[in-house]
Amino acid sequence: MTYSDVEGGYEGQGNIELDPRFVEPDSGDLHLQPDSPCIDVGDNDALDLPDYDFEGDLRILDGDGDGWAVVDMGTDEFSIPTIPVEVDVTPYIPNNVIRVRPWVLVKVAILTTEEFDAADVAPDTVVFAGAPANT
Repeated sequence: MTYSDVEGGYEGQGNIELDPRFVEPDSGDLHLQPDSPCIDVGDNDALDLPDYDFEGDLRILDGDGDGWAVVDMGTDEFSIPTIPVEVDVTPYIPNNVIRVRPWVLVKVAILTTEEFDAADVAPDTVVFAGAPANT
């Protein structure tokens, strides 16, 4: 056995002995929390690795947001939650604030009556208050 989180420990490549940080294990919710040590630490080359997890979600995702898609330990693949958000940028609205947890990916739609080509917007010119560019 390799790349597993085993209570009491178990010798093998990639094995760990840590709290997996399940959402609600006492209630049977064994989904991983965003700070789980089991996220993105499995083996993408494991034999018989299915394309989808037990819920039908894509199996190999970048669950920790570091730019590398690595399979998670366990049967459920963690994915960063997304929240669709529409922000009207014309006219400017002061104090138009969206607060989310650091592990949430926010998709933003730009609503405007002005004509522009989104392909002409340089990604490094888009900045959200309180966050570095391109985050």
